[in-house]
Amino acid sequence: TGNRYKIEIFLPTALSAWNGKLDKIQFYCRDCVLPPSQLTQIDSRIYGQKRMVGAFVEAGTASMSFLFDYQGLNVKLFNAWIDYISKPDTKRLEYYDNYIGRVRITLLNNLNIPIYICNLEEAYPSRVGELPLNYSQTELLPLEIEWTYRTISYMDPTSLIESAINAGTSIGGTLSNPVKASD
Repeated sequence: TGNRYKIEIFLPTALSAWNGKLDKIQFYCRDCVLPPSQLTQIDSRIYGQKRMVGAFVEAGTASMSFLFDYQGLNVKLFNAWIDYISKPDTKRLEYYDNYIGRVRITLLNNLNIPIYICNLEEAYPSRVGELPLNYSQTELLPLEIEWTYRTISYMDPTSLIESAINAGTSIGGTLSNPVKASD
């Protein structure tokens, strides 16, 4: 039946010119786990007994397993992104605002209609996993990517669809020129 989610990666401006004029890109993703919303707690003693209270939502990480494409575009992009963050020749770090992007995880129902959207805000790849070179030609080569993100947000896909209808567009193109499912 296939996976019932899609991953969209919104690139930082500096990388949007990578392999053409792109602002977002999608790769086939084999495995993805929605990251937790984690509230950090601190000790508090205003009056009486000490107790734990919620303080702030902590930044987190998320792991995704993409399928290595036959041209290696996905591993090239993720390595270029990491090289942009920390220059390999000078070891200088890029400014934070210049290398952050966004990752959108959209859960789909059995009709491929969005039912839940999770955004990893201020996200960037923090680790590109190893590539096993001893795989058989009948296997699909996995590419593990670990993302670091600052915040996580959730969207109701019905509001996204309603705003697209009100604007006269669809999620994948204009109403007069829709994108076909095979595109």
